[in-house]
Amino acid sequence: MHVDESSGWAFRRSSRSASPPAILRPATDTSAGRRQLRVFLSIMHYPTLRRACDDLGLRRSTATAQIKRLETTLGEPLFVRAKPPAPTKATRFGDAVIAAASPFAERLGSLRRSAGPGKRLST
Repeated sequence: MHVDESSGWAFRRSSRSASPPAILRPATDTSAGRRQLRVFLSIMHYPTLRRACDDLGLRRSTATAQIKRLETTLGEPLFVRAKPPAPTKATRFGDAVIAAASPFAERLGSLRRSAGPGKRLST
């Protein structure tokens, strides 16, 4: 079993049942991709990007850059861009990524847990 210490993602490379779904594989091949996926999933639990970033200790520019990289890796937009204070809304593809990642979310870990109270996350 391969365990990435930085993200908590664990899976058996040789076992199909433990591998991430096909839609997630491009993002789970690297620790950076897994981190970007964690950022996206965490942000989508909040009504706005601003609120997510404030609560998670992320800079908005960092969060936006992480999501853009993930979109590039996966090949499609993940959420609808709107001017603040519009709510954060996933695209159809973003909803599919969220649904596919939900069973693996615990393995991906929590951004809040990795940041700790009062600390900013570095990416």
